[in-house]
Amino acid sequence: MKHEPRIPDELANYDRDNPVRDLPVLLLGIAGAAAAVIVIGALAIDLLVPHVPASWEINVFNRLPIDGFATEAGTKRQLNTAALLMQRVGAHWPDNPYPVALRIIDDEAPNAIALPGGMVLLTTGLLEQVESENELAFVLGHELGHFRNRDHLRGLGRGVVTMLVVGALTDGLLADVGGVLGDVALRSYSREQEHAADAFGLELMYAEYGHVSGADAFFARQHEKSIKDRANDAAYFSTHPLENDRITALSQLAERNHWPQKGRLVVPDWKAELARDDES
Repeated sequence: MKHEPRIPDELANYDRDNPVRDLPVLLLGIAGAAAAVIVIGALAIDLLVPHVPASWEINVFNRLPIDGFATEAGTKRQLNTAALLMQRVGAHWPDNPYPVALRIIDDEAPNAIALPGGMVLLTTGLLEQVESENELAFVLGHELGHFRNRDHLRGLGRGVVTMLVVGALTDGLLADVGGVLGDVALRSYSREQEHAADAFGLELMYAEYGHVSGADAFFARQHEKSIKDRANDAAYFSTHPLENDRITALSQLAERNHWPQKGRLVVPDWKAELARDDES
């Protein structure tokens, strides 16, 4: 039989299936790989942070400009009271390697933040809501707990890892999906850190007052607000545990250690001054 050569099919080397069908699988694969790298990077950060000397951290971060944090927010009496209370509470942590400094920033949201190098930021919103010195002592002890556990460095390291991984992805949808998955993957660590800082803060508070009354006051107010705003579902995805969970955990910890949960609450001196002004 005589062979008759034929021209090859021009589409022989092309996939005849619609490539758009594979796009969702590709996106999920890339996002999943990015989330896995972020989690592995976070675990590596957790292993490395305890070996970073506090002296090195203090030397590096204390050289950074803090003009944006060193505001004139709050009153001088509030700053002095909070700073002295920080010293009193911190004295119950004898191995503290940080020369802790305190600043008040103008922000209506009630919050406190521990920054690398030993700085604690309190917002004016927090100080306005504080009902007792005991409550503020717990908040400050909680931030000291973050320093003791080096959570501020862990958070910084994880943020850098996430930024590098997400930045390596294509701009747009892939970066957004990778960032969301990476953020969700790390939330459980943040909740554990918050619980550990709560426990340390409660321990320091008991050492200062001989009881832990007022420790849950801030969380109780936030819980009531969440109920009124019907925001419990949204709060579940917060990096902080639910307020009711934290109240329960604090009560259980106090019971295990036989720390009294009832005791005298001290009114902050600036609150007492305002009350006297109102009466006059």
